[in-house]
Amino acid sequence: KRQQKLNEAGVAFQQAVAARGDFVDAYVNLGDTLRQLDRLEDARMCLQAALEVDANCAAAHNNLGIVHRRLGDYDAAIGCFTRALEIRPDYTDAANNLGNLYVLTNRREEAEAQFARAAQSNAQSLDAHNHLGMLRQRQGRLQEAEEEFLAAIALDAGYVHSYINLCVL
Repeated sequence: KRQQKLNEAGVAFQQAVAARGDFVDAYVNLGDTLRQLDRLEDARMCLQAALEVDANCAAAHNNLGIVHRRLGDYDAAIGCFTRALEIRPDYTDAANNLGNLYVLTNRREEAEAQFARAAQSNAQSLDAHNHLGMLRQRQGRLQEAEEEFLAAIALDAGYVHSYINLCVL
């Protein structure tokens, strides 16, 4: 059923792009839909087309970064997330995405800076608090990790990820 809904959304976004080739949001949404359908090369091309329409579209840079990460091109992904944050310094999703990629590439200090940035720009970001907690746990900073997990739970008592992380702390 989800696949069918994504396909339907993709058709609608393709129609929007065909009707108005300068509608950057349609390209961004189509690219994200294609990514969710695991059509990563199509998603990449679509998001690059979005950036041809508007080179300063932070969402297009962020989503293209996600696609590059899934394709294994970490340097390109870092460049995309960084550009999204240059355009929109308070872009929580881009900071979290960049932080996660830094964790993946063992750049822990840079990851911590991005997760802290995400938490600072959006104190309501469950993911930022949870990611900071996980990183601090790996660093052996257990009290700080616990504080971050509890901060996420305080924001949303149903946020299961932080409960799980607290259990293994």
